[in-house]
Amino acid sequence: MAYSEAYSLYGPASQTLLPQITSEDVKAAMRILLLSLVEGLHGDERNVLLTLARMLYTATTGQFTSKDRAALWAMALLSEPSADVLSYARSAYLGEVIDAWSERRVEAFALADDLSQRISGLLD
Repeated sequence: MAYSEAYSLYGPASQTLLPQITSEDVKAAMRILLLSLVEGLHGDERNVLLTLARMLYTATTGQFTSKDRAALWAMALLSEPSADVLSYARSAYLGEVIDAWSERRVEAFALADDLSQRISGLLD
């Protein structure tokens, strides 16, 4: 995002300082990070689920977006119960609710598994 959208307030343009990152570079990074991200779900449910939604968005579209926009986009692909869990994570991210995952732990793990499988399928 910085390469394509950032601009310098002073000095050379960001494109002269930052390397061009290919879509294959992005996919390789997602492959490397996917498992450890899912393994870190417990205790960081909101951020992990939103990051998975963002990865799914990028793997599908080749574009980058914010976590909250990626969540909205991904919710349309999910079953209603899974979309509700992702909506809860998004609301917490936006400061609309204080998230407490103890009662949603099973659903969070199921959603993380679903999202990671979708992402893996797009990266193969």
